[in-house]
Amino acid sequence: MFQKHTSNLKLNPSIFCFSNLEKLILLVSFPKQVKTSYTMDKKKLSKFKAKAKENENKRRKINTIKRRIVLSSFIVIFCLILMTLSGLLVDKKQTSTTHYEFQSNLSVRELIIKFTQNPPTISGEFAERVKLTTEGAWLNEGESEYFVLIMRDFKQNKIKYTIKKSNLGITGSWSIQLQKTNQLVSMDIKEESNTDNIGYRALQFWGDKNRYTKNLYECIKKTL
Repeated sequence: MFQKHTSNLKLNPSIFCFSNLEKLILLVSFPKQVKTSYTMDKKKLSKFKAKAKENENKRRKINTIKRRIVLSSFIVIFCLILMTLSGLLVDKKQTSTTHYEFQSNLSVRELIIKFTQNPPTISGEFAERVKLTTEGAWLNEGESEYFVLIMRDFKQNKIKYTIKKSNLGITGSWSIQLQKTNQLVSMDIKEESNTDNIGYRALQFWGDKNRYTKNLYECIKKTL
């Protein structure tokens, strides 16, 4: 009998539904909980947006750095190729004669003595350290090192400047002929050099081919 009564029991689905009025009552009854939940969601969304923006900025910075590194690498490689090709276009052996003139109160003999007392280098600077040997002298200027032999001929008013060894891959001789008329000094420098270093040959290609001769001349002028 109990089972029969249970089977005849029907549930009314309307008891699980809320009318609009009831929904409004629920919202009014729990305003703080609803507002708090909405505020928390808004804060989470703001934090998420801020984090996403920060990550995007980091990604852009990383991509910018990568592009700069790639561009710099291409420029360096291009310059190395250009320097190598330029150096290969210049002959190792250089032979030339260059004429210079300048005013000086010193005699030719005094000019020759000054040149040998304070020996210059082909880089255009005077030697910082000089070490004499029986076969010549070691000249050091910065990172550059030369083993040179300087011979002076007072009878012919001539200086012969010979580089036997150097850590720059440059060897050769420079014969300097001096003459003086009144206050005018004439100087002819004959160069016979050999440059194995491609980098220095590239400098000769883009700059002055007689740069070593010119540097020696500038050093002589500095002694006046």
